[in-house]
Amino acid sequence: MDADTRSVIKEACVDGYTQAIQAWKKGADRIELCADLTVGGVTPSMGTIAQTIKDVPLPIFVLIRPRGGNFHFSEAEFKIMLQDITLCKTLGVAGVVIGALDKNNQIDSRINTLIDCAKPMAITFHKAFDEIDDKLAAIDKITQLGCDRILSSASGISIYDHIEHFESLIQYAKNKITFVACGGVSDKNLKDVSNQLSTNEFHGKLIVGQLGKESGNE
Repeated sequence: MDADTRSVIKEACVDGYTQAIQAWKKGADRIELCADLTVGGVTPSMGTIAQTIKDVPLPIFVLIRPRGGNFHFSEAEFKIMLQDITLCKTLGVAGVVIGALDKNNQIDSRINTLIDCAKPMAITFHKAFDEIDDKLAAIDKITQLGCDRILSSASGISIYDHIEHFESLIQYAKNKITFVACGGVSDKNLKDVSNQLSTNEFHGKLIVGQLGKESGNE
């Protein structure tokens, strides 16, 4: 699992256009574009998405989340997410990052509609996965739904909290779906983390170093 012998993909989680520009210049391989990371991220404006795609020559994955808080969404919120996905497709977004749970913290069956709408864009099932108890069944379900990736910290605040368990999930998912590892992954610990996990995709706000706050200046 030596990171020096395989290509590692660094996905920068950014809050808006300016951070996307900074992450690209610092060596990110892919961008997860969000707004308001103080609440864990919500969907950015369509203008932000369009300008980021225009100016950042990297794959842009857009977070589809209408609000902060839990992942239990109303019918109206599902309609909002569906419209946002449709607009992302129109703008030429490379991928979307989605997730929804029912009141029992199982995958919400209504997510099928979002996934069907999102194709052929790349689809990542986000950290709602970490709130599901039966991780192996969830991996199978998310794979069957047609998602390409699962973003996870294996339910830990830090990726180091359950790193051996995380590796067991990655091994279970091998040849089924790709795990994108997150949870405090930074430019400082990426090599160490990647040497302990057999995925080659990593995600973090600090994965290419500290990014400045969103502002009118680059």
